Amino acid sequence: MDLKNKQIKAILIGALIGGLVYAALMTLFDYSYRQDFSIGKFSANVIFFGIFMGWLTYYNIKKQSKK
Repeated sequence: MDLKNKQIKAILIGALIGGLVYAALMTLFDYSYRQDFSIGKFSANVIFFGIFMGWLTYYNIKKQSKK
């Protein structure tokens, strides 16, 4: 595999794991306040935080590759 494919794979894995962990923590936080589980809220957390984490991973890889 070339470097570009490895970078894309790292970005996608970082985004997916970051989004899922954040959404799970927010779900546990909501559950502690006796709120019902909402698949819409969980999905929104995964998507938006996943995009944010993907962007941060991309920025970090881009910054490290310039050195």
